[in-house]
Amino acid sequence: MNERNYITSYQKIVDCDEELSEVASIYNVAKSSKTKWNHIKNLDSFLKNIYNYHQDGGFWHRFTKDVVDLLTTLFTALVTIVSFELFNYFILQKKLPPGHDFTRKISVSEIVANSEEFFENFSVFSKTCLIISFMILIFRVILIIKNWIRYWEIKQFFREALGIQDRDVQDVTWEEVKLLTMEAQATFRMCVNKNFLSELDLYHRILRFENYFISMVQRKVIAFNFKIPYFGEIYFAPPSLQFLLKRLLFDHNFGGAFKKWYLKEEYKHAENRAFLAEKLSLKFFHVGWFCLVISPITWIIQVFHTVYCYFAFLRLNPSFFAIKVWSNYAKVSLRHYNELDHELNARLSRSYKFAEQYMNCHSSLLTASIVLPLSYITSIMSLVCFMFSLFDSEIFDVDYMLPRAAGLAIVAHGLRRCVPIKNEYYCPKMLMTNICKELHNLPDIWKEKAHTSYVRNEFSNFFKCTFNHIFELLFSPIITPFIFMFKMREKSLEIIDFLRYFTVEVPGVGDVCSFALMDIGKHENHTWHPVKPSVESARPEYSPPNVIDNDKTEPLLHNFSFNNPNSKPPQNSESFFYADLVSLGPVINEGVFKDNDKNLPKQTEAVNTLYSQQKPGSLYDFNNCTDNSNLFHDVLYLDNLTGWKKNPTPTYVSGSSYYNSSGPPSLHGLDDDKL
Repeated sequence: MNERNYITSYQKIVDCDEELSEVASIYNVAKSSKTKWNHIKNLDSFLKNIYNYHQDGGFWHRFTKDVVDLLTTLFTALVTIVSFELFNYFILQKKLPPGHDFTRKISVSEIVANSEEFFENFSVFSKTCLIISFMILIFRVILIIKNWIRYWEIKQFFREALGIQDRDVQDVTWEEVKLLTMEAQATFRMCVNKNFLSELDLYHRILRFENYFISMVQRKVIAFNFKIPYFGEIYFAPPSLQFLLKRLLFDHNFGGAFKKWYLKEEYKHAENRAFLAEKLSLKFFHVGWFCLVISPITWIIQVFHTVYCYFAFLRLNPSFFAIKVWSNYAKVSLRHYNELDHELNARLSRSYKFAEQYMNCHSSLLTASIVLPLSYITSIMSLVCFMFSLFDSEIFDVDYMLPRAAGLAIVAHGLRRCVPIKNEYYCPKMLMTNICKELHNLPDIWKEKAHTSYVRNEFSNFFKCTFNHIFELLFSPIITPFIFMFKMREKSLEIIDFLRYFTVEVPGVGDVCSFALMDIGKHENHTWHPVKPSVESARPEYSPPNVIDNDKTEPLLHNFSFNNPNSKPPQNSESFFYADLVSLGPVINEGVFKDNDKNLPKQTEAVNTLYSQQKPGSLYDFNNCTDNSNLFHDVLYLDNLTGWKKNPTPTYVSGSSYYNSSGPPSLHGLDDDKL
């Protein structure tokens, strides 16, 4: 089967629960306080607003932020338009009329037009910009008012259902809000199709479409890489492009494939794939043409916005543009399924220091040998200009002398950033290993080849300079239309096939991406699991499309369970964690799961060997961990202390052969240096 042309039909998980009803996209708020939060009709949107409300710090924090942003936008538009019409640039450039006294300084009243001249000389271009700015402001005001209405409702929910006042939102963690929301389900029955909501149910509803988008990017169904002559392959994923793609693919109001929480019926049948692909291709083409028509306006707006945001950094700290940041592409391709924004940012932050050091240790000696003298020369030229100004300030009367001096200083400062810092030496392999412990879907081969320029260049697609980020923002209005008209149209059939092949229906939740279920039984990669030699040859072939790229199913399930300690692993995934427990020592499998008490001392020794290294002076109370759920989370705790590690050559030890030939315990899957 061609991996890109899936012909398998839509899948459904059978359950006798009541079907979700197709209802309007509004919240059902009854008058009675008891039934006010009963049967919320658009629970997905409601839960998203709960999360955003908490992350924004409450209603009044969001209210203040929106008002300030609106006033900033208004001020930006007025200053930009007025600066073109209010000032007399001929006088500023000293193109003075005959008879003017050149010995007299120019006054402010001479360069500023009065009100009559201002409105009389108002150009057509300025009038057009003013009208467009006014329309944008009206649109933003409408969106802000709608957000305030939603947030006011969430504010009431926090106070009445969760018992959290608006002033206390910042003092409450998301984990507490999540648990209180799950308890509110039992009291108010927000979802009438299920008696209770699990943590995975909440994440499925909040991140339903985000999980689809992440999976499409990671499986190259949506590709952000482009080959440009003389430049090679580049990755271009600006926020505007991602926003439009999500709206076109998933938003019902934009003709997306979903109707609220259900995939539309026509997408579930393989016989409609050609028609739907042609329809999607045509929609991409029309959107591309529309973006191309308005690109001059959007580009001008983007240019002014970028200049206003970053000019202060250019003047005061030019090296700011050389600071490395995670790219927009990295925030999509490195994201886990069922991972919220703050959880993703936490992972990226933990690996940021190692990523920055890794990129710095790859400074090119050839580049440094060229850049260092150039920086020295530009510094001297800039210094000469400023030294002359100390003796005679009229030197700045020379055309563009001050901009040239400032530009030379900025260039010199920027070139200095390209020179490696002395007395800083790092081990690339160690740094890449620490990076991969947080960013699980990076190729494992990068750890061994971390010193090569190939790995460095590949990793630079995820970790770029701030200048590259600004470049994406500036040129996204120009490049995005062509991506829709050419690149995305070629992917239309793959997108349709993906939606059908990797969509399953979860009772009480709706249609979700099958990868987001974290079902190792379906999407496992067998290199992660110990296999008996006797049954290895009898293992059936698995379908390549069901394996997540870069072996991501197992570590993302591990990460999700550690972030949500009260969650229960999917039924087909429990054995994976119990096998991980066995990796601490094969005898543990006998001592816990086979009730073999004679091995209990050896089992305790195996776990304490690990536990005492992480918590000196402490012993692991393994004897009291008889419940499988507690045991499951204790193993997660131990694994996270030591760091996740894939065993490339899984082994299986049968019987009670806990001690190998060399004597010490065989703790498979753990780093020897940490024991």
